Amino acid sequence: MRLDFHLFSRTVAVGALLVSGLALVTFGPASAVGAVGSNASQVSRSVTPAKQLSGVNVLGWGFNGPSGIASDGTHVWVANYGNSVTELSASTGALVKVISGSRYGFDSPLGIASDGTHVWVANASGNSVTELSASTGALVKVIASSRYGFNSPSAIASGGSHIWVANGDGNSVTELSASTGALVKVISGSRYGFDSPLG
Repeated sequence: MRLDFHLFSRTVAVGALLVSGLALVTFGPASAVGAVGSNASQVSRSVTPAKQLSGVNVLGWGFNGPSGIASDGTHVWVANYGNSVTELSASTGALVKVISGSRYGFDSPLGIASDGTHVWVANASGNSVTELSASTGALVKVIASSRYGFNSPSAIASGGSHIWVANGDGNSVTELSASTGALVKVISGSRYGFDSPLG
């Protein structure tokens, strides 16, 4: 399933979901979401509204400065800069849960990734990564230490057995073991051409 994430004057496209102001609207093909402008009513003619959830209060979804998005095809996770993660059903957009609380170590999360088993959240202000169980949302661990080279981590990606974290202020990328969270290496240096990597 392809998901696009675009910001248009406080409008957030989440896969086939479009959040604008306090309205939640779903659209047909996810590939057409990029055609949406700054107003939910400005939609490319090639996009046919699939369903409109009128009267929905977006605050009920726990959105608070959504800044990152990930999906395994079944669920969609949204990292909220306001220190929470919102989990939605990918097929319906229905709220599954809002994960928040000091024990999760969320501190201005900007990036989020999932492999279907775990969800990793990059905390920009906390210089840490929070690992959650994808099935329950339970905290697995908070990874934080100067040895990881985290410096305003702003984006995160999963792939097989490794996790990569882009450090926006550190001009570096941190590679972690997906199974243990152990540090594999910190990649930095002028030869890599990193300049405030954000995604």
